Amino acid sequence: MKPKVWEQRKVSEIGNIVTGSTPKTSISDNYGGEFLFVSPADIQENRYVDETITTLTKKGFDQGRKIREKASLFVSIGSTIGKVAQTSQESTTNQQINAVEPYDNFDDDFIFTSLENISGSIKAIASNQAVPIVNKTTFGETEIKVPSELAEQQKIGAYFRNLDHIITLHQRQTDFYKKISFYYISS
Repeated sequence: MKPKVWEQRKVSEIGNIVTGSTPKTSISDNYGGEFLFVSPADIQENRYVDETITTLTKKGFDQGRKIREKASLFVSIGSTIGKVAQTSQESTTNQQINAVEPYDNFDDDFIFTSLENISGSIKAIASNQAVPIVNKTTFGETEIKVPSELAEQQKIGAYFRNLDHIITLHQRQTDFYKKISFYYISS
């Protein structure tokens, strides 16, 4: 049996990197619609961004740089640098976020897990500046280890995706029991 080979690859080699942009805030018709506009505040403990504080109308959405479903999001500017998430649907982001849309020979879920694993080292690169920032070029030069076989990436990616789902379900269950306990205590 042939041993599994892992390669060092730059983020720019594994996918298209898209830095977000913000539609003009002075045009109110851009905001308050059904399209997700992801900012660092929307990237919390959950893997997927299912809703956002700010939403865009079709007009505002068409002005942004669209990110496909399951792309990985990486906060690259500010005090929350290093936060990672995945899109649950086609979205746009603000300029504080670099999105990675993996090429066909790379698995979305594996790339998300890899970025999550190296987020601390990327954050350390930016920590010696007044405003922490990792520009698109530096982000793209960051290396991760990737199995050369897509099937291996998919197995690993699916394992961690399923683990994240289990963690999310347990968290929801814990939150539910806290609410019930609070209800009974305050009754």
